[in-house]
Order: sequence, then C-alpha cells, then structure tokens
Amino acid sequence: MVFNSGFEVASTLFEALFTQEDTVFYDSFCTSMVKDGIQLSQARAVPYINNDSESLENLLKRSRNTRFRAI
Repeated sequence: MVFNSGFEVASTLFEALFTQEDTVFYDSFCTSMVKDGIQLSQARAVPYINNDSESLENLLKRSRNTRFRAI
C-alpha cells in the first residue's frame, strides 16, 4: 500500500485496528494526525503525560473493562 500523507496512514491504520470498545493511550505530545486517526476509529482516546510512566500505569489500571488497550 502507498499513502499520500501521514494522516491517511494514521486514519486507515487506526480504523482497521480499533473499534468503540477499545482504548488507545497516547502521549500528550503526540502529533495531531495520530489523535485524528484515533478519533476516526471511534476508540476511546486517553492522553497521558509525556514521559510519566506512573500516570500511564494509573490510566491502564482504570481501563480494564475495555476490549483492547493500546499505547
């Protein structure tokens, strides 16, 4: 596959992998194309504080009821 932009890659990839039953955790410094791709997939998008593994760990513990969790 060949994509013309990073946005097309992100939107296609996230829509294919995730549904509204999933949770995707992303770094707060993440690019907007990745955030948009997550939103298009209808997965729950949860930002975590950059380089703060404790924050991420707490968020992961609170999201145990989702189908898939991805970072």
